[in-house]
Amino acid sequence: PILSNIVPVAMWADELIRPYQSSAASSSTLSKAFGHSVEASKLLSRADAFLRLEQADEGLRLAEQALVSFRQSSDATGMADAARLVTFAMCLQDRRKEADRLLRDELAIFQTSARYAPKGAEVRLLLALAELNADRRGQKKREEALTLAGQARSLAIELGEIGLEASSLVTMAQIFHKYKGDRSTCSREAYRLATQSFQLFRESQDRRGQAIAQHWLAVARFSLEEYTTAVQLMEDAANLWKDAEDAIMEGNAQTCIAEWQVKCGRPHLAVPAADRAVMLFRTVGISGNREIRAMQ
Repeated sequence: PILSNIVPVAMWADELIRPYQSSAASSSTLSKAFGHSVEASKLLSRADAFLRLEQADEGLRLAEQALVSFRQSSDATGMADAARLVTFAMCLQDRRKEADRLLRDELAIFQTSARYAPKGAEVRLLLALAELNADRRGQKKREEALTLAGQARSLAIELGEIGLEASSLVTMAQIFHKYKGDRSTCSREAYRLATQSFQLFRESQDRRGQAIAQHWLAVARFSLEEYTTAVQLMEDAANLWKDAEDAIMEGNAQTCIAEWQVKCGRPHLAVPAADRAVMLFRTVGISGNREIRAMQ
């Protein structure tokens, strides 16, 4: 039960979010910066900010506007990432079937116009579809998700895109965590994939990516009942999120640490992590379920 509710929120690696943040920070007098529309990038960055707070309605509205804006500027990569955020918002609204249709439609368009659309955009859509079908859609969809993530990885390797390959690997690790089968075997495979992902993210100096991979390394070890190692790995993830100045994700990691310490019969060690989680959530204006969970 504790593991089932560890759902990282909008965990985008630097490779995925940095270009839009850079474009959005550019002068408003420019129509394009860092390869992306300034206006569309601002919409996408705002959508991401709302979705990280799990404010699905406003996040969806802005993500849909970003998708239209990227489409108008013929920015295939931007369209793929905006579609990914749109479907993330739909998942928060429990509209997974609609999100699945949207991604499949977008992917069909990209694959039909493969001569013109950059392959990196196709990798992003494959990953979004894999992430969507990895959770709450049954084992058959989970098996399909693993195939999609594998396709994304192969294409990323072909393109020489280390960041996208790392994202594919960590998505596969996440899928194996929920995969039906021998629990020990699945957890060990998740750990192997997350380790490869971490190494690639480190090679590309992607701090957020390293934190994502470290999260799943910790989860895999916890599944293997290696509790002390799992807590240490999650503490490392929390430190990486702290270095990345991401209070929300550090708070999620600290909440996880607190829950695990309680699960292991060490409630006195859970208190500092829970206190820090509450403090972090309050600094970014988060209350409600996440704050209550950290305090329990």
